[in-house]
Amino acid sequence: MKRVVFLLCLVAALSLSSCQFFQDRIESDDDATIPSESDYSSVIGLYKQAIDVCSKYDKEISDSFYAEKYGITDTQEKELFAAMGYNAYLHYAGRDKADSLSPIYKLTCGYAQKDLNGDGADELILLNEDYTVIAIFSYADGKPVLIGGLGYAFPDKRSSLANCWIDGDGFIYEYSDGGFEHKTKYKVAQGGASLEIIADYWLVDRVEYEPEFRVVTEYYMLTGDEEIEITESEYKALDDQHGKYLGQYSGKDVTREYSGLEFIPLFNESELIKDIYESVLSTKAKVYEVKTGEYKFLKDVRTPYENKLLADVTDLKYGFVDLDGDGIGEVILDCGDKFILRYYNRKVYLYSFTFKQISCVNTDSSFIWTYTDENHKYGSDKIYFEGEELKTKELWRIVNDGETDAEYYINGECVSHGQILEYLDANPQFSIEYLSMDESWNYRLSLEEAYELAIKYMGIKNEGEGAAGTVIHTKAVVAAVPNTESVYYHILSLSEYYTNLGDGTHSLLPHHIYINYELLVNSTTGECFEIEIEKKNACTAIDIAKRYWDVEKWKSEINAGIKTVSKLEIADFAHCENPYYKVVFKREYYVYTEDASIDDMPYKVEILNEVFIDSRTDECMESIPNQNE
Repeated sequence: MKRVVFLLCLVAALSLSSCQFFQDRIESDDDATIPSESDYSSVIGLYKQAIDVCSKYDKEISDSFYAEKYGITDTQEKELFAAMGYNAYLHYAGRDKADSLSPIYKLTCGYAQKDLNGDGADELILLNEDYTVIAIFSYADGKPVLIGGLGYAFPDKRSSLANCWIDGDGFIYEYSDGGFEHKTKYKVAQGGASLEIIADYWLVDRVEYEPEFRVVTEYYMLTGDEEIEITESEYKALDDQHGKYLGQYSGKDVTREYSGLEFIPLFNESELIKDIYESVLSTKAKVYEVKTGEYKFLKDVRTPYENKLLADVTDLKYGFVDLDGDGIGEVILDCGDKFILRYYNRKVYLYSFTFKQISCVNTDSSFIWTYTDENHKYGSDKIYFEGEELKTKELWRIVNDGETDAEYYINGECVSHGQILEYLDANPQFSIEYLSMDESWNYRLSLEEAYELAIKYMGIKNEGEGAAGTVIHTKAVVAAVPNTESVYYHILSLSEYYTNLGDGTHSLLPHHIYINYELLVNSTTGECFEIEIEKKNACTAIDIAKRYWDVEKWKSEINAGIKTVSKLEIADFAHCENPYYKVVFKREYYVYTEDASIDDMPYKVEILNEVFIDSRTDECMESIPNQNE
């Protein structure tokens, strides 16, 4: 039930202030950008789901798993969803960053709509905030049609749009320089069903060694479906006629400056705010600490009075209040000292106060403060913001309460005792409600940190070793992460044995998998503990599944430019209290070319079947028995 209580409360609080705003925004966007003759709402909805996946993309998890999570069952939609997710991941702003799981990065993903060919119907362009084009859809035969983009996920599409831009006349340019210079100019065909090539030409540098070493440049162009060689002057003439912007600017800069496209975010801040705060409270994303001017995970922030790490605080509570009435709201953390988390301008700001500076935060954005010197003072100020700066305005103040020389102030003006009582009676203040934080929020170690710690502890190097026709790869595999019942990461030391093929490569599947030992990494202390386990041969599980399904361990077929690989893999290893191997029968689809690499990513993955193998008895089962029955 990790952070469930927090999310439910936060959702309830946010719904009152932001749901109507979001609904109005959606309705206004739909009316303004999706004409009835070009309804791309289904594509936009699918893309939003794909962005949700790409923000936490794991290439080890099948796209079918993600599709099923969203209830996507149609085969074509699954393929489109998988291609969207993977290509969005390649251009995702948060990719490879320490806080990659922060939902703030989703705000950089969006789309635009414009009639690119003048036929009266808009095209849909999926693009990022920096105007990197991901894909282009047109409207044909009453439905959206993908006409370019998403890499080479769909071999029948002419253009991958891997490096493309769009000009003000609706022409689409593509340029590649991977070993040869290739330039293509497109327009959306009338009727919208495809991209039409206006010009397609390229040069290739060929090396000759006889009679002496030299580089020969050859020039080509596409005429219909025929490639013909042309002269250098003809190539330059094509460049003069069709090469507008080609190679002169970055593609995204041209699209931003000249296309006339208006970027529309897929998500708005009100829609994501609960996820943004949750990512901070679960230490997946960093905050900007105003006091130090540094970005930190919440666990690494120190309390202002005792200078104690929040990770060491055992009685941390949280509450929610909209301090500035902007419909987004702020999170208040309380451990005696107070912390205000405020989302603004793509950051989560953290403001810290001692228990004297703020002793109580109220629902009307006011707070109580106390101060003791030669004159005992206490009072109430109201919080407001100017840009990123938190400011306060005095409401009332009492000096030397109960003494003969007591002073009373309202809005900075001195008043009588009776007037201050009337004011307080007419303006009651109510403290916000707090809930205790789940203890799991303050894990000191992230999964990445625990993994790196395990690698060092195990002495694992990212290289193969072995002899006599065998290559051995030893690696760490995460078997389990902390949960409400355990604070440990479970990490296995695994050795895979491959057959050396003699040409520097090795077999695609290991002929033996050996579990060396299991490591427990304490997520709060970083301590590592080895667990003695019976060594189990994981390949036995694959052999049992092979006989159970009567299939090959690995099989590859090539047909019409598509490489299909069927194979058995272990999806979950037997470890600790779990005696079962989970073996999956999967099928991967690749676009096949002569220079294709085994490291290329499949554009589609299907899980055909799965079984569980009991490592104690070698029994093969389609589901794990209920231990309570």
